[in-house]
Amino acid sequence: MSKIEQYSRIINHAISTNGTVFTVPTSNDHTDETWLATDLYIGELGVNVTDDKVYVRTSNGIVQLTTGSTASSTAASLFIFDSPDIEIAATYSANSLSPNGLYYSDLGTTSNRWKNLNLGGSATTIGTIDANGGLIVKETSNYILVTNNAVSSDAPIEIDTSSNVNKDRVLNLNSRYVINSGSTNYNVTIASQTVTMNDASKAVVIAGENVSIDTLSNVVHLGKGYSKQSLESDQITAGGSLAIRGVDDDGSTQYLNSDWITKQSKLRTSNALITDLADIDWYDAALGGEVVQVKAHVVATDIADASLIYSAEISGVYSIGGTASGLVLYEIGTPIVLEFCSFTSTIPTVEIGSDAAGVKIKAQGTGSNTIQWLCSYSYHRLINIV
Repeated sequence: MSKIEQYSRIINHAISTNGTVFTVPTSNDHTDETWLATDLYIGELGVNVTDDKVYVRTSNGIVQLTTGSTASSTAASLFIFDSPDIEIAATYSANSLSPNGLYYSDLGTTSNRWKNLNLGGSATTIGTIDANGGLIVKETSNYILVTNNAVSSDAPIEIDTSSNVNKDRVLNLNSRYVINSGSTNYNVTIASQTVTMNDASKAVVIAGENVSIDTLSNVVHLGKGYSKQSLESDQITAGGSLAIRGVDDDGSTQYLNSDWITKQSKLRTSNALITDLADIDWYDAALGGEVVQVKAHVVATDIADASLIYSAEISGVYSIGGTASGLVLYEIGTPIVLEFCSFTSTIPTVEIGSDAAGVKIKAQGTGSNTIQWLCSYSYHRLINIV
């Protein structure tokens, strides 16, 4: 046998006129003198060497395979390079772009990554990520979110999972200026601002502002913290005020704003004047038609002498109603004031009453003592009483 040495090349059909595209012939015989210079057989490639465009004829017609710099083309194009983008041409735009087979292809690699993922854009084209079997969102080395028990990880967000591992990266939802430091474990903050946690375990802060938590475990903190440090364990702390909403309105509107509300107030006196210690404003001071029930605990002490203590438990019921001559205030029965006191001679006192603005708890100090007062009080109300 002889040795065959041959250099073979395939030269595709080429044209060089700027803007010219290839065409489908009117016959199947290129020798019948009807063919144009731009006509292609099915399966034949054509190149416009001036425009840097490549075409192929398929059973569907002429398909542009690539273009150098422009998206304008009269031919059917699969992909168009319109610098710096590659676009799916209008002729071949489909409802979906699928891989060759199930679980066949990745989008990008760990070393060559895509930049941005843009989904949806209007109320009728909502973006959807459909993960069949579980979804994992991760950074380079750490999980961020896992679903459907996809993995037992250090992800701070787990949905439908039974993972019970410690979290080095705690979860902050809608948070701002949150600091989690020290031996944190399972910590969560929700709708929070200026929240600080340190050495906290299994602690949750919800809707907190200026909350400081230090060296505690198993605590839920709701609301403002007033920059205090909560050192108690196994408790729920409510900052600001706590409203218990146990009933909804029955259509009468009288149960609107009927929450059982608990608050605290403070006061320092160094005189014998009567000063407001707590105020509960009427829901509607102009129309009236309201009943308020109040319970309060008051403690006071001389800041220079811990043996001088005044303590009182107070309760009262008040209403404001309308008559032909205007609004009238009512005190229902006699307020109950149960007092304990170690002051001698002139002693501090508290009283409860109402005026046109609302129900008041008032404190009267002494002229010879600087007294620190603390009042914890609760109330609920019925409104729109005719």
